[in-house]
Amino acid sequence: MATQYTAGLSSGDVLTAATMNQLGAATETFTPTIVGNTSGSVTIGNGTLSGNYFRIQKLLVVTYTLIWGSTTTTNCVGLWLFSVPIGNATRGNAFGRILDAGNTYYRVTGLASSNKMILQATDTGSEVQNTVPMTWANGDVLTCTFVYETSA
Repeated sequence: MATQYTAGLSSGDVLTAATMNQLGAATETFTPTIVGNTSGSVTIGNGTLSGNYFRIQKLLVVTYTLIWGSTTTTNCVGLWLFSVPIGNATRGNAFGRILDAGNTYYRVTGLASSNKMILQATDTGSEVQNTVPMTWANGDVLTCTFVYETSA
């Protein structure tokens, strides 16, 4: 994990470049998971599910990338819940897009819920799941950024 800045600044102090360099290391990686809100999960197979984040105190900025492979499957029941890298997502919002096999883009927004991230396809008004905003297939791509406050 990144080394966090622990020395304090007093009111009125100038935030220098040297101090900024102590605020944290470069982006960290993590392996997110996707589960259904009722049961099941997404099995990545030959696809890719990756995440990275950086942290400033209790604020985390997380990016997710899901590339659906020919052997990626899902038995999720209900909407998809994306794991977060640190603590509980007490407050947060997300934005991103889904590319349906190179043909159609869907905008997504999200929010924190049950210590996970939920995405909604804004074009459909429904939460992202097995067949929303489309039936997931080889070559589909999801990219999004989630900003949240952690309890940890």
